[in-house]
Amino acid sequence: MSAPGKGLTGLSTEELVGLVRLIHREILPCPIQASELMSMGLNKVVHEGAMLVGLDRHAAMTVLAAVIAERRR
Repeated sequence: MSAPGKGLTGLSTEELVGLVRLIHREILPCPIQASELMSMGLNKVVHEGAMLVGLDRHAAMTVLAAVIAERRR
């Protein structure tokens, strides 16, 4: 499990973009649930991106967009 305070640093930019796509296409239902991520084989997200669990669509997309933009800056 990711250490507290690490945010989404354990996930690559490509993995974050993939999450955006899954949410946008409504393949990943929101609010995001750990059980749903695990059933989709996204175990790494459960552990390294635990801060996304519980977020509704708008919040999840906002967080992901901010992190991706910061990395691409």
